[in-house]
Amino acid sequence: MNKRTGNTIQNLADILFYVTVIAFIILGGVYWYLLSRLMRGGLGFLVCIIIIGVGVFGAYIYKLLMIGFGEIVEHQSEHTDLLRKMIVLMQNDAHNQTPGSHQSAQAAVIEPEHAVAPQSNNQTTPESQPAPTVQTAEFESRSAQDIVCPICGKAQMSNRNSCYSCGCRFIFRDEQQQ
Repeated sequence: MNKRTGNTIQNLADILFYVTVIAFIILGGVYWYLLSRLMRGGLGFLVCIIIIGVGVFGAYIYKLLMIGFGEIVEHQSEHTDLLRKMIVLMQNDAHNQTPGSHQSAQAAVIEPEHAVAPQSNNQTTPESQPAPTVQTAEFESRSAQDIVCPICGKAQMSNRNSCYSCGCRFIFRDEQQQ
């Protein structure tokens, strides 16, 4: 979609408003002339004013609707452009990353010990499956800024105690000492 489509719709709405107002003024004048020829009285002028008033009001409402539509199209076009840029940046970021590049300089990854429950009779039951492993990341202190999970690389608010994406548990050394 053209970036200027919304602006073009708004400009077209302005032009059509003025054309419609002029057309209804001419139409009102024609009715006034015809009614004054057929009937001698002030009815022709009243009909002229009503026709012009209704026409201008209708043209104004149409103009407002079209300007609103133009703004919607313009914002949608901007959002589409931003999404396209985000997709390109995400693809470039995915190509440029190497394994382990999510490691933060301030965090140390602690691999958990794997606890395995004994298996009995080769049947898989919830009791016989290995306990899920939860990775932890240790930070010196909780910062005021967002933190990046060193396991999956997702940025998140620093008030979290675990990663919303991969479930990695965050340990803050200064909070454990207290």
